Amino acid sequence: MPRESTRIGAYVHAVRRLDTVELAALLQQLPGLVAGLPRKPASGASHTSPAHLGGNGRGNGQGAPRDADGARPLADLPGLVGLLASRAEIIDRLQRLDHTAFQLVTLACWHHGTLTREQVLEEAGPDAETRLEAAAEELRRLVLADRDETWLRLLPDVIDIVGPPGLRARDMLERAGSQMLDTTLRHLGVRPIPASKAARVELIERCLRDRTHVQALLEGLSAEQASVFRLIVDHGGSLDLDLIGQSLNLDLGLVYLLGSDPYAVVPRRLPPADPLFGLSERGLLWINLDRFEGVVPLDVIAALTGRVFASWPTPPEVDHQPLQDVSPALPGIVTVVDAVLQRLDAHPAAALKAGGLGVRELRAIAKALGVEVGRVALATTLAIELDLLGTVVTGFAGRRGQPDEAWTVTVHAESFRAEPPLRRWAPLMLAWQHGQLLDEVEGLPERVEVRPELWTQLPELRAALLDTLASLPPGVGVGLDDLARLVAFRHPTRPKLSQYEGMIAALRELGMVPPAGPIGLSALGRALVADGVAAAERLLPASVETFVVQPDLSVVAPPDLDAEVVVRLSRYAVLESEAGARLLRLDEVRIAQAFDDGDDAEEVLAFLTAHSRAALPQNVEHLVRDVARRHGQLRVGAASSYLVCDDPVLLTDALRVRTAKLRQVAPTVAVSSLSRTKLLAALAGKGLMPVAEDAAGATLTTRRELGTPLDHSIGPMGAPEYGLLRANLRDQDLLDLAQELLTAPDPGPVGTSTRATRHFGGR
Repeated sequence: MPRESTRIGAYVHAVRRLDTVELAALLQQLPGLVAGLPRKPASGASHTSPAHLGGNGRGNGQGAPRDADGARPLADLPGLVGLLASRAEIIDRLQRLDHTAFQLVTLACWHHGTLTREQVLEEAGPDAETRLEAAAEELRRLVLADRDETWLRLLPDVIDIVGPPGLRARDMLERAGSQMLDTTLRHLGVRPIPASKAARVELIERCLRDRTHVQALLEGLSAEQASVFRLIVDHGGSLDLDLIGQSLNLDLGLVYLLGSDPYAVVPRRLPPADPLFGLSERGLLWINLDRFEGVVPLDVIAALTGRVFASWPTPPEVDHQPLQDVSPALPGIVTVVDAVLQRLDAHPAAALKAGGLGVRELRAIAKALGVEVGRVALATTLAIELDLLGTVVTGFAGRRGQPDEAWTVTVHAESFRAEPPLRRWAPLMLAWQHGQLLDEVEGLPERVEVRPELWTQLPELRAALLDTLASLPPGVGVGLDDLARLVAFRHPTRPKLSQYEGMIAALRELGMVPPAGPIGLSALGRALVADGVAAAERLLPASVETFVVQPDLSVVAPPDLDAEVVVRLSRYAVLESEAGARLLRLDEVRIAQAFDDGDDAEEVLAFLTAHSRAALPQNVEHLVRDVARRHGQLRVGAASSYLVCDDPVLLTDALRVRTAKLRQVAPTVAVSSLSRTKLLAALAGKGLMPVAEDAAGATLTTRRELGTPLDHSIGPMGAPEYGLLRANLRDQDLLDLAQELLTAPDPGPVGTSTRATRHFGGR
């Protein structure tokens, strides 16, 4: 495989020309490269198991995790080169280029992959030399090009992925027949005509790139032909054929345009008198039958204008303004997600027939939590993306027995709640950056859509937006219009929006951008993007473990309350507000649910007493003991189902619940036609706090059925470890790894990634 060996050798040479710091920076910028390297095998481990430095953000916070034997990832130059040479990684690196660097790549593609300093300066002018030199260095550091005696040479496959910035004459000439090539050469005045087709194509291309030859062709055009040519060139080199005829009031004979080739070298059966025919046989025009447009080859336009690009844009000038950043604190989205999980754990919400959650359900949740419905929709969507919420079947309806479903927590919700606060925040950010379910372009939604067939470009837009915000100096922000122009310049290959209000609203809710004022990364957000969750954690003030329990059953908790205390308190109280200090309220239903899970009154009171800064109000103790007294006195078993209660007053209350369908059969016993599960739900819905028992009368722990996550979600705790959120890689580990890679022996044959890719660029 000599061609493959040459291709891989080019990448090996380019990597070896990086110094240790540059390679470490590349690995830090592209953590997926590190993830693809094999690990040094521990005892009994496979040599090819993947190495994810930094894990999912739940490691020790010290950077690269170690194997059981303490080994770091193995320095594997073949693995690194194979990844760098894969199409997926090349595309990823190309999407990181700003307008200047990407335009430099496309110019190199136009010149068949190599550029000299003279060609670049002739194109962009001497004033752009400093910017172009910096762009060329960026291409070298990203291993997209090599710097040699020709100034810049693209690495293999880059030219095939990007392509030139317009239609090349060569691409069309290679499809033309000998007769057409001969005709074009005669119009060019070339004698003698070469014998081989390759020589003819090369000669025509050279002539069409020469201003003298093109001017000679134009001088031989008729008035109609010249008008058609000028009109297309004035419109950027391509124009709809109908518009050409209408603009010039010409009959172009378009009814005769037939053929299967997307581009017609000579339009089939086009009348010779038609102006399109005369332009085509001179090589000045090609007709795209798919788009029904006339296209002037870029060779001709470059010959006439002296440049491939009309301009070389400079970075836009923007107005930097100081951020209205507050002291770092836990982003509010974390507590909103916690509250949504608590709510849907206690009260599953009916799912739409098409999936997702409707406006009515979300507004009910928002009202119960005391927050805006847009915040609830955002929090719910991110929780679904992280597999924290899923669906359960609650029954069947209709003649065909279509299942009714409801949204509730999954098995992953408990482990998520047990994480430290910022270890919950980072996965939420990953879910926003990479998720497909949220569409916030027009603002925060008021419903949750779940459409597995939907594919959007929103993750690419979000990545471009985050990168642009990270490029701003610390402590400053910009306006919306300036932000849109910066994104367009820094990421010319990614999709674009005219405005970013919706995404900025989401970032404000996520705590990445200050809640008001100019748009820029908050101190906490910049730490997360630049250095990972451990660095963000260091910015938070020391947590406190006390709160205030008030006589009206409310609990006032500071925003920096210890995470474990928050989790425990949330078992007994519901969140009502988080504006500044958090306001929760002790709730008998939540306390009863805690009793279901094994807590008792003494444990609850001991916790509240230990953490309350003031003496525990007497009515709080009465509430807890009253719930304990009533809890479990109603006992539900399986007959179809039955109810046992020694308290006649409580039994009477239960008999009044019409949805329970109870009928008293003894002073302390009633039976129901409902199943035990449905009877429990009916009574609990009225606050009667029943418990289940088995056939022998033993109390059963009542655990709600857990939801099933979506198949197309991101995964628990934000499985993707790519994008701008750094994988928490230690700088010293990366420097050591880079040193090992650069000093490793030359690799043998190297395989490449087979990950799916897509094309983009100027073609």
